[in-house]
Amino acid sequence: MTDSKKVSNIVWDGMTRKQHNRIAKYIQRMAATLGLREWKLKLMDEFTAEDGDENALMTIAILPGRHVGQIRLAKDFNSFPYEDKKQAIIHELVHCYQQKLLLWADDTLREVLGTVGYEIFNAAYRDNFEHMVDDLAVVFARVVDDSPAKHLLKGN
Repeated sequence: MTDSKKVSNIVWDGMTRKQHNRIAKYIQRMAATLGLREWKLKLMDEFTAEDGDENALMTIAILPGRHVGQIRLAKDFNSFPYEDKKQAIIHELVHCYQQKLLLWADDTLREVLGTVGYEIFNAAYRDNFEHMVDDLAVVFARVVDDSPAKHLLKGN
């Protein structure tokens, strides 16, 4: 086997391939629990700062009009308590439900409101939606039973 075909045991400093795979498995199980079985969610090998968001514990980039998402973790994701990691995962998964509404707003309201009006609306809309998603994630994290998969996050 050549060096280029070897899979590194380290994804990035502070994240082993085994930990990364366990988190990916947890995300898939949580996605199924939240009704997102048809979604193809890929946990990327790049951390959030490489995506331009240095302060996020986790991010999701959703392909417009598709059930496809790319997830990135903070470089220090493993240093956070289990409860924070669970809530962050749920938070990003809830964004999957938001995608259709965002696309509709972008396609419809930009033309109706004009560029300036739409940008004002969009900033307020995204901020308020982010708070709602976070509130839902807090509630879901309390009530969703992840006991069969909990070890996948706690073992990190």
